[in-house]
Amino acid sequence: MFFLCYSAWGQSPSFDAASLKLAGPRVPGPGGGLTGGPGTPDPGRISGNRVPLGVLLGVAYGVNNDQLSGPGWLYDFSDPHVFAISATMPPDTTKEQYQLMLQNLLKERFHITLHHESRDFPGYDLVLSGGAMKLKEWDPNSPPPPTDIRSDAMGFPILPLGSKSRASIGMRMAEGGAPTATLTSAAYRETMAEFAMGLGFLIRSASGGASGAPAPRVTDKTGLTGIYEFHLRHATPNMSATATPAEADDPALGGQTLFNALSSQLGLKLQKAKSVPVDVIVIDHADPVPAEN
Repeated sequence: MFFLCYSAWGQSPSFDAASLKLAGPRVPGPGGGLTGGPGTPDPGRISGNRVPLGVLLGVAYGVNNDQLSGPGWLYDFSDPHVFAISATMPPDTTKEQYQLMLQNLLKERFHITLHHESRDFPGYDLVLSGGAMKLKEWDPNSPPPPTDIRSDAMGFPILPLGSKSRASIGMRMAEGGAPTATLTSAAYRETMAEFAMGLGFLIRSASGGASGAPAPRVTDKTGLTGIYEFHLRHATPNMSATATPAEADDPALGGQTLFNALSSQLGLKLQKAKSVPVDVIVIDHADPVPAEN
């Protein structure tokens, strides 16, 4: 007979075993995210250290951080608000079942109550700029990238096999030593639909939006259906200097702004579109410390 963490269909699924507690003082090692679970090399186990509740909720409900509204400590990485979690489940658990298990665990331990709201987010369409095509389709038979080199001669990250994107971040400094801009050099191996999904968060950063502020939703309208391998380098003004992002190049930035980089480097452009209704999860209540295991 087959059992999946619960005795009958219709009952809420739960992990075989789970531990969730305050992480305590910082110790050496990774933190801030979850590892393992469905679709990973360790599908029957998840673990995380120094993970804020907002990250756990984002995984549980499959939403971005701008789709969670609640206490300010949801994304606080300081000692009183980060947690250590480990849990086990059958290795054949689906992603949907795993998310339900995590939702139930968080509700039980943090006594969470929540509701959903539809909110309008800014919208953009990603289209071809009308100039020469500057995107090259990825050749799956191309030689594998070197494993001992992390970046190429131009400073772009080298994508290992299986990776879709990777970015490196640098700072542009003024003569007096103050940072004027963040310079992002990124490599991609994605469809245009996948690329468009991440563009809203780049736009938010370029406009000085906080990490939890609504990120524009970008719709792919390029008509391109292949997988493309490309680079993109752009600069974001230092918002602490109250810089206003412009859609024209600013020599003081030491690089092109996002909108112009898309056009000149990739032959793409972003067009303002109607706002997009987005489901937002509002946390009405959550205990700051989880109940004991």
